[in-house]
Amino acid sequence: GPEVPGARGYHDLAFDDQGYVVGSTTFGDLLRADYVGNTQVFVPNLGTLQQFTWLPDGDLAVASDSRGILRVSPSGGYTPINGGIFAYGLILGPDGMLYAADQRVVHRVDPNTGDARVIVPEGVLDRGTPRVIAFDRTYEHLLIGTLGGNQGRLYAVPLDEALDPTGPPFVFATGVGSGQYHDAIGVDLCGYLYVPDYTSSALFRVHPTTGQVQRLHE
Repeated sequence: GPEVPGARGYHDLAFDDQGYVVGSTTFGDLLRADYVGNTQVFVPNLGTLQQFTWLPDGDLAVASDSRGILRVSPSGGYTPINGGIFAYGLILGPDGMLYAADQRVVHRVDPNTGDARVIVPEGVLDRGTPRVIAFDRTYEHLLIGTLGGNQGRLYAVPLDEALDPTGPPFVFATGVGSGQYHDAIGVDLCGYLYVPDYTSSALFRVHPTTGQVQRLHE
């Protein structure tokens, strides 16, 4: 497809309803670019940024390596949500709560109060630690991509209707890369998972029920 000149993202991109692509530099500036390539620094000096996600009220939740989880308003102001969680993976659940993977555990975080609870504790994965997360299409499982583990494993955690785990993580797929780390998990309308892997520099598609892995691009 066509490229947007000037737009860039270090570890994530977000698309707003005003026609901008939001990304970041390796130096921690949050950028905003329109679709013809006009780019501006939206918020400077936030520290190295990882993933971010839109909140229901239109603010952007951002994971910073030095400032924790931040709330960024459309005007460019920002306030801390939780300054003690240094996440890589950051997503919004259907319950309006943030879910954050810090390459050690997975937290559920209230975006309004910053209150947090660990829902996937340390040491429960057979190999690797939680780096990126997503919900499946039916919100019956939390999917986890890993840091380390050397077999390219994806895990799934069974959930109840309150999105609380009902059992331990289990291996959902293997061979999604070679295991140094996964950079994201995307889920399409049919439930297929799309996972970029750092070590192999490849994109993988994973079947939503069988866990069969297909190498799409490298």
